[in-house]
Amino acid sequence: MTALISLSSPSDFRSPALSVVGGVHQGVVLSLDKPLYTLGSALHCDLVLSDADIAKEHLLLRVSDHEVAIEARGGDVLVVGKGAQPVSLLMGSGHRTRLPVEIHIGSVRLSLTQAENPARAAPSARRLTSTREIGWLCLCALTVLLLGGSAFALQDKPDQVLPSVAATPAPLASPMAVTMAQARQWVEQRLQAEDMHSVVLAEAGDQLVAMGSVERSKKSRWSALQQAFDQRFGAQWNLRSSVTVRAEIAAPRVRFQAVWFGNDPYVINDNGKRLFPGAALPDNWVLERIEAHEVVLSRGEERFTLTL
Repeated sequence: MTALISLSSPSDFRSPALSVVGGVHQGVVLSLDKPLYTLGSALHCDLVLSDADIAKEHLLLRVSDHEVAIEARGGDVLVVGKGAQPVSLLMGSGHRTRLPVEIHIGSVRLSLTQAENPARAAPSARRLTSTREIGWLCLCALTVLLLGGSAFALQDKPDQVLPSVAATPAPLASPMAVTMAQARQWVEQRLQAEDMHSVVLAEAGDQLVAMGSVERSKKSRWSALQQAFDQRFGAQWNLRSSVTVRAEIAAPRVRFQAVWFGNDPYVINDNGKRLFPGAALPDNWVLERIEAHEVVLSRGEERFTLTL
């Protein structure tokens, strides 16, 4: 594989610098001297990242001397501008901002800044500015690929393609296109995936209000969900939590002799009686469901699972 970097640029234009400040390729610094770059995990991209959660063609950058347009093509992106509120870009949306700016993609953090004046710039151990260093990067990239990983590479696109692409940029969708309904649907899907069925949502102005309770063992999951919401939608919507942590549930005083998981599943209690889902149990517990080697009991918002 060959990595090519153009080292020439007009004297009146200083190429923005892209630094990887978080992730597998942390420490790499590249000079962006072309107007258009694609970034993703696929080898056809201009900038290739081997980190997890990177789509094949995750985003597109349109760079100029003092600003950048960011298009989220294959996944979500968080844009953090200097002195500005973070902007969450859902797949298919875009945002234009002035430099400097940070771009977050999962665990990957990219910093895009205006390059230093070449006459005053200090040499950097990781900055790609010489043919020797370019050759060293190519050798390392090839070695990593042979070991089963993938490298962070920069490939030239045909010169005749770039002017036509840059001359007709695709319209950037406003981040405000993320509606309350979309944000609510995202939270509901996460609640379902985390098995936090007792948490319900309501809308109040520009706020999404979460009410209910979670088990103590799921407290950290709920906190992580709130943090993920703030990263994705915090620039437009607020998630206000009225969720409480339930006390530990005492084990129900029930005894089952056997469980049938076939058609019309049931349990046999200590008196030899068959109990089907919906049957009442001591201390106001109810036999809620029988599935996949589990017997689930409920009492109000409380759930107790017997795993067999």
